[in-house]
Amino acid sequence: MARILVSDLVEEVQRELSQVEGTVTNLYGTPRTIQHIQDAYLSLIEEFGDDALYEYNDATLDGSTGIIDADLTTTLDNHVIDRWEDIIHVWNDGSNRPLDIVPPRTNIRNITGDTARYIAGNTTEFRPFRCYPITAANDVVVYSRAHPTLPITEDSYIYIDRLLVTYYAAYLYTQDDASVPGQVDKFERLYEQRLKQIKSARNNQPVKLDPRSSVHDSWTEMP
Repeated sequence: MARILVSDLVEEVQRELSQVEGTVTNLYGTPRTIQHIQDAYLSLIEEFGDDALYEYNDATLDGSTGIIDADLTTTLDNHVIDRWEDIIHVWNDGSNRPLDIVPPRTNIRNITGDTARYIAGNTTEFRPFRCYPITAANDVVVYSRAHPTLPITEDSYIYIDRLLVTYYAAYLYTQDDASVPGQVDKFERLYEQRLKQIKSARNNQPVKLDPRSSVHDSWTEMP
């Protein structure tokens, strides 16, 4: 997977469309193509986004509100981390056990102490989670997934398999156009074939069953 400039991808999608007789791709088609690329990308990154979308951030809880004292950041162009659903795991520094989401029917006023035990969503921009107890002041490690700032433009970059997003965007375009019988089927078939290839490649990757060192000469207690 790669870093792709959207303007380059627009040209690729329109080249694919031009090979289907009857599909008109002109200057007026470019905004539609970008919209379809955006829709395809947003749909796909939840499962098939580039590994570059995933970030680790070190942060410190502020000790009074349960919120981290600095924004979550990403090194990716035109991408941010600002939604509760972007958060994958939060660990207390030095621990391998992710913090749990606050259980239903829990009275958060009764969660006390100076070390984080739970997490929940939060609306502060670029700080989309809160830890409980809110008096926690320890360091945490945040693992999250970035998403693009919207709307995507020709100058934006996306991080996804090139063929997958090209075929999906072309499929969405032809679905709207619907001027040539069989064109929707063509791009749907190409998209599904590429999706199958990616899934197969991921399923064939080696899986490490034990994240700890493979050689032990003493008992190890996980924190």
